Amino acid sequence: MEKDWLQNKDSFPEFDVRPIKGNFLPAIIKKAKAVEKNGGITIIQNFEPIPLYGSMKNLGFEYFTEKKEEGLYHSYFFRKEILYKADEELPLKPIVMPRYAEIDPALAGLTVNFWDNIWNKENPAIELKYKLLLSLTNAVGAGRIRQVTRELVIFPRKLRNLHSLRHTDSLKKWKNREKRIARSWLL
Repeated sequence: MEKDWLQNKDSFPEFDVRPIKGNFLPAIIKKAKAVEKNGGITIIQNFEPIPLYGSMKNLGFEYFTEKKEEGLYHSYFFRKEILYKADEELPLKPIVMPRYAEIDPALAGLTVNFWDNIWNKENPAIELKYKLLLSLTNAVGAGRIRQVTRELVIFPRKLRNLHSLRHTDSLKKWKNREKRIARSWLL
């Protein structure tokens, strides 16, 4: 089925998220929620924003992405209907990708493709507990304490049987250490 709205994609307002440091998702969602039905928005990024597709779909958008040149992607989002579904899968999305793009756009692209192949499949090759550990490790590696804290909160909710993990006691000790560090930063 042809996307008729593509003929109007050049008239969509552009939002270039490349200069935004850190997590740009809240800014995109805010702008997307303001788009009227049958309207659109163009997101410009230095890697294909695969994790964004699900979030935008939950708001009623269809998408089409063009690779303009190496390290330059234009993703066109068309609002077919007004939806406000919760983005329940967000905790598994590696929101540190913008930080990778600052380091090396090629690294960001590899991370996006890895995420798409591992996290975004209905029957992924790895179990949920390993996905959660990868997400946690991803956050620690990028120095994102807020995401680390969020992953530690999500971890037990996503895994009903936390005892199935090895080194659960080590994880609890690490979690308590991170809580102490987070509290000291807040004081």
